[in-house]
Amino acid sequence: MEQTQTVTITENCNTNLSGELKKITTGSLFVSSNVAYSSVYIDGKYVGFVGKYYEVMPGIHQVKITYPGYKDDMVNVTVKSGEIKSAHGFLRKTKAKKKEELFDYPNEGVRCLLEAGIGGGIGYNYTLFETNAIVGYQICPMLFVGSGVSLHCYMDVTYDAGYYYSESIGDIKNAPIFLYARYDMIDAGISPFFDINLGLVKGDLEGKYYAFACGVRFYSVNVVLGMEFEQHDISTIEWKGNRDDPDFLSVVFRVSLDIGARKR
Repeated sequence: MEQTQTVTITENCNTNLSGELKKITTGSLFVSSNVAYSSVYIDGKYVGFVGKYYEVMPGIHQVKITYPGYKDDMVNVTVKSGEIKSAHGFLRKTKAKKKEELFDYPNEGVRCLLEAGIGGGIGYNYTLFETNAIVGYQICPMLFVGSGVSLHCYMDVTYDAGYYYSESIGDIKNAPIFLYARYDMIDAGISPFFDINLGLVKGDLEGKYYAFACGVRFYSVNVVLGMEFEQHDISTIEWKGNRDDPDFLSVVFRVSLDIGARKR
């Protein structure tokens, strides 16, 4: 270890200089990282932050650099007596469990929608209870296509032709089978969307089935408001009076759950 002294020498003066040299027993380690204010651990002990020199004993030392939201980096450094060495850590962002991962949203792959809804009629008075199961493929984060089947229960169907005439039809159960397409407007956990259904109706009344809806996806949960139309051509039940088979136009509120096609 070097030692220095400042000495003033005058004319005709003898000066004696003396000093004590001590053997260097430690080395220095400079720790840095690509992320400022990262924490530094040397041999498992927290010592401070990056950007500083740390005095260490000669030998092999394990330097760990950490920062929240990043993957730890570990560096092994050999330091000799009186030597200054450096250790640089490169931290990469980790895929922390963010909200999007706890409640994933569709991206690509096989996808299933399970829906339940309630609605009412326009023209005909009734309460509609429905359940839907849809299976298909998420082509990209925006577009999903598939097919599905529904169970529609029309309760207490009544035709109201005016103040003086009202006809009670009763309960009707139908099972639409349809093709389904949906477009999500934003590639994010929360996104507005719209969908369409085209298909056939089987059950007490048979014919064609059309539906259009818009809603908002909250990760794996969807809230939907839509219009449904069943155009009936064939009836398996008898009507009172002499009137054509009724066509049902409904306003429906649905809640659905996404299964599959998780975000990559």
